[in-house]
Amino acid sequence: MSIDNAGDIPWVVSDGVPWIHADWPAYPMGDSWQAALINFGSFPYGTAFAPIDYIDRCALFRVPGFADGLDEFDERGFHIAVWDENIIELSSRGLITLEGIEFATRRKYEEFKRDALRQVMLASIAESGQELPLEDPLTYLGFMFEGEYRPLKFPPLESYEDDDPEEGFYVDRTWLCYEPSARILLTDSGMRQLERLWADLSKVPEQAKPRIIPLIENKMYDTTIRELGALLESQMRTVTSSSAYGTKLANEFVDHLLAAGQHDDWSLKVLRKELRTALKFVRNEFAHSVVDLPRPRANALIARMCHALTQAEELS
Repeated sequence: MSIDNAGDIPWVVSDGVPWIHADWPAYPMGDSWQAALINFGSFPYGTAFAPIDYIDRCALFRVPGFADGLDEFDERGFHIAVWDENIIELSSRGLITLEGIEFATRRKYEEFKRDALRQVMLASIAESGQELPLEDPLTYLGFMFEGEYRPLKFPPLESYEDDDPEEGFYVDRTWLCYEPSARILLTDSGMRQLERLWADLSKVPEQAKPRIIPLIENKMYDTTIRELGALLESQMRTVTSSSAYGTKLANEFVDHLLAAGQHDDWSLKVLRKELRTALKFVRNEFAHSVVDLPRPRANALIARMCHALTQAEELS
């Protein structure tokens, strides 16, 4: 691991990331497949990511097993958001496995979306005890404009691009249809690629070098991770004057930054996820045990903790 390399991670934060028209507990880390891979790789291997919302060709995933019983959008749970184009790229590279997710044309996607909306409407009507309509329930949709009710009119399906087998014309399948049972998992190849990404872009923060470099040089990798965790928590306590620790401290730290109003909501939601997952899934694994780590995994975990520390310092 090159500890003196500039080590910037250009694909984690991008000035070109478009905003999403949704108030989600998490947003994409960036607009590249590398950023998406880091997002999926923030959790233990074998985690199954389940989509709970979708807008602007971006899916919000909730990680099951945490904050169960709460609203699925509650920020106390764990979430990630990933663009469709990055999911397609990761899948094509064999870095993730897709289950219950179909690649579709624009028209097929529109048909899928309307059918899903119909099912939601019919279920709601049935639950209310009303008689199910004979006509298409989508005809009941409308909106108020300047005090006047207006029916919602969908564009004809024929207006969307689709295959034309008779003409030998086929369009790209760049739209994703998520079934209710859909989920995404990282593959073995994905984990190996993730380790390479982190190790190649490692940078120890300048003020941490006196404590961290000797540990790395002596191959005390688990101690290095514990020390980075202590430095990260110390940084957050300095800012918040809190006596909390772990993910609770991370939440208080980000809430403090939100109240200060110096950073946008998008950046701080990304930071909240990064800090919480780094502490819970990286630092905690080594907090109370001596563990012999192979060099590739050690490099990746140390780099990730360094990145979390750097982000906390830069946004403080």
